Amino acid sequence: MVSLPAAAARSSQKMARAAFQQQRRAVSDVAITRTGKPILRVQGGRSSLGGHTATVFGATGALGRYIVNRLARQGCTVVVPFREEMAKRHLKVSGDLGRVVFIEYDLRNTASIEESVRHSDVVYNLIGRNYPTKYVKTREHKTTRRRDDEATEDVHVEGTERIVEAVAKYDVDRYIHVSSYNADPTSSSEFFATKGRGEAVAREIFPETTIVRPAPMFGFEDNLLLRLAGVYNLFTSNNMRERYWPVHVIDVGKALEKMLYDDTTAGQTYELHGPKNYSTAEIAELVDREIYKKRRHINVPKAILKPAAELLNRVLWWPVLSGEDIEKEWIDQVVDETAKTFKDLGIEAGDISEFTYHYLQGFRSSAYYDLPPATEKERREDKQYLHVLDDQTSLLMSQAVRSITRIAASARLRAMALSAAAVYSAARTQQPPSAPAQAQVQAQAVSSLSAASSIAESSPAVSMAGLDAGAGRSGGDPDSYTPTALSRWSLLDHKLPVSDAVRSIHIYDFDNTLFKTPLPNSKLWNASTMGSLSSQDAFSTGGWWHDVRILSATGEGLEKEEPRAWEGWWNEHIVELARLSTQEPGSLSVLLTGRAERGFGDLVQRIAKSKGLKFDMITLKPAAGPSNEKFASTMAFKQAFLEAVMETYSSATEIRIYEDRPRHVEGFREFLQRYNERRQNRSQPAPLPAITGEVIPVTPIATTLDPVIEVAEVQHMVNCHNAAGGGRRGRLVLTKTVFFTGYLIKEVDSERLLGLLQIPPNMNRRDLKYHGNSIMISPRHCPPHILAKAGGIGTKMTWRVEAMGNLDNSLWAVKVRPATPNTTYHTAESVPLVVLAVCRGARPHDASRIRKWQPVAAEHVFEFETTVGEKAILRVESEHTASSQEYNNIGRDESDGQNSGGNMPPARSAGEEEEQPRQALPRRMDLHHPRAPEAELGAATTTTTRAAVGAAVSLDDAGPAQQPSQTQSIQRQQIVYDEE
Repeated sequence: MVSLPAAAARSSQKMARAAFQQQRRAVSDVAITRTGKPILRVQGGRSSLGGHTATVFGATGALGRYIVNRLARQGCTVVVPFREEMAKRHLKVSGDLGRVVFIEYDLRNTASIEESVRHSDVVYNLIGRNYPTKYVKTREHKTTRRRDDEATEDVHVEGTERIVEAVAKYDVDRYIHVSSYNADPTSSSEFFATKGRGEAVAREIFPETTIVRPAPMFGFEDNLLLRLAGVYNLFTSNNMRERYWPVHVIDVGKALEKMLYDDTTAGQTYELHGPKNYSTAEIAELVDREIYKKRRHINVPKAILKPAAELLNRVLWWPVLSGEDIEKEWIDQVVDETAKTFKDLGIEAGDISEFTYHYLQGFRSSAYYDLPPATEKERREDKQYLHVLDDQTSLLMSQAVRSITRIAASARLRAMALSAAAVYSAARTQQPPSAPAQAQVQAQAVSSLSAASSIAESSPAVSMAGLDAGAGRSGGDPDSYTPTALSRWSLLDHKLPVSDAVRSIHIYDFDNTLFKTPLPNSKLWNASTMGSLSSQDAFSTGGWWHDVRILSATGEGLEKEEPRAWEGWWNEHIVELARLSTQEPGSLSVLLTGRAERGFGDLVQRIAKSKGLKFDMITLKPAAGPSNEKFASTMAFKQAFLEAVMETYSSATEIRIYEDRPRHVEGFREFLQRYNERRQNRSQPAPLPAITGEVIPVTPIATTLDPVIEVAEVQHMVNCHNAAGGGRRGRLVLTKTVFFTGYLIKEVDSERLLGLLQIPPNMNRRDLKYHGNSIMISPRHCPPHILAKAGGIGTKMTWRVEAMGNLDNSLWAVKVRPATPNTTYHTAESVPLVVLAVCRGARPHDASRIRKWQPVAAEHVFEFETTVGEKAILRVESEHTASSQEYNNIGRDESDGQNSGGNMPPARSAGEEEEQPRQALPRRMDLHHPRAPEAELGAATTTTTRAAVGAAVSLDDAGPAQQPSQTQSIQRQQIVYDEE
């Protein structure tokens, strides 16, 4: 080993020190994050250390590798949680040695998740699953069934909940949640629905969550271009007509990186989509053209393909096709206009047509190095090879092809239609013809179609309307649209007006438009349970909107409410409009709801009849339509019904629709626009002028059930679900999570306490979170020996306001004393206090650090009464998840008591003071986001009485049923349910 002389070594040290001083010019100072965590930001590079530590869940997926690579190149330390050793190998070289750290984790194991995020200042959640777990043999039941812990619900909702709770617990500065386009808790697709519920969970626990909704992505590992190019026989169910804005995966990676350095993106929602809208068929056309091959696309009816896909998913080792893929083929991408996009991040997204050569070159069997057309002009000229017919002839030919199955009764007519289709196909595949040749092709096609039309007119079994139905149902047989045929949609048996007698059509939605339908109480249930209750698939017997007992329990129940016409549960303004509609000459009034006709038909009629509302039609969603058609969603059912109404009463000049849901409002407006276009451009029957359509958005008035009854009804739903075998999610249980135990303050006294606040005038009030509702005893479920010191659940105590204090103008509290001297009490802090407000980034438990208290003026001193109780929330979850969480939290109560008694001061009497201030309590994020339930709630029988539930639960913050005109007496102050 060669050593340098001392002088040379000192010279090297000087050079290194000088180099370091020079490098400091690139440092943009020490940055302090909003949570107080310092980071050193330097100029990025492969060998630099940027100061950020990022955890990327889902890094081994198609998108994850791009964000890991970009962050590592900027000098960030990247923590990669992984499940399989072989899946993470390619990420090791993304950064310098030690910059990419791997931690093995399990999404069901809270400890492994917390270990992955505890050192980070930003967390990315890219986890997603687009197919359910395969059927496996379970040891405990010795049967083959789907494992619930790997279903989409557990990954997208419960998994998200565990990650976000860990983020909140360790004060992570940023959380970026990658969801999906069309994320909506009410979607018919389980993937989109669970993604929507996952967004709600993330925002509830961590309000500053950045939500990212990427469109279908294309790249080297995509499921779009590679699937279309690599499969010779591709099975579809919707003729590849679904439309979306495909986005380049590299552009999404750029956006995710920018969000790390831009704090203004916190709390925002981003819709990341490409610049152009495509159907899958159009993308398949690009793929075939690029690889010089023609892939075969076989269309199979959804009713056949979806069960077959689910069967394949059970049997095959790899998910070649899943039922969710089939369901998503019927859902077009809908972009939220209020969300931000690439443009807000300064990124210009690339179009998929610019990258097909780059990604598909390897699929060619010849002409490997032939480049695609270089200019846009050449692209336009090249597209002329694919389209040799004008739009009008193309429409006629497509109508002829679609009419083949409708006219199968006539062999001669079928031959004519096939001839037209053959001419059409030949015209699309030949080289670009000259103008005379193109005219000749068009003449041949029109001649074939005209011959088929003449035969159809003379055939008794076939109507010409069948040939003209290609653009939609509005071109159907006029004889099928009659008042008699329309009456099959209605529950009422009276005769409808004749077709020419109706000039205006008025449609009234039922739930939360006309009637104040109770919603699940967000103060009772956690976010994932709120989503499950609203979903039709969470319970084997149907959820909140599919259980007739829920609607029957409105107010004080069917028996008491029907005689008084559900007084106070109506939107009286809409009721008055409905009455005017029924009295207006020439109008057709309709009550329309997506509730199931089979379960709710009688109840909805009784509710409307009790109010004296006499509609021409009352229509609920049937199991099958009048023509035995099935409806994939409520919107599909309503649009089919509206089209039948407008075709039957084609002389009507206006239609008004009253609707409360914003998505349905937009859906109806788009539907009316498309319908009018078809109505004006059709050939048979004769075109009609556009009907004036107006969709009136109605602001819903939120109401809830009596909390005790609501808990009982949900318990009944759980019991019925378990009795039916557990369904897809397995057996469910109703569990309780306690946030804290304390002296709970009434709402009126809480408002008086908040009136003492003195907030600096220059502070943004939107950054404040107000409390003032309790004096802390224990930051979770209180052990019995500590609860006994406070007097036990339900004990009342009166307190007097003494002084005000604040901590660095970020937290405000009021110090209190028992109003009665020598009263024994117990609080979590050395000084009894009520936290009034906290600023963003501060934590309520920091109130113990307040040292300076300002006495309250004598005129502002008052006394208030409290009751010892618990602040808790309920959840419905699978038995497996509940038992796993209980196992992870064994001994938690004991550690809060005897084993960790040093954190709790002893019971004190009024007037006693400690000799020196206690140290601040250690951070207890479980107070805000507890990880596991503490106890189960509800009887195990199939019937749960109000008395049984009331004995176990008494509610305060959850409140009585929200009915404007009446109050109810409920026992209070044993267990208080609220959302955090």
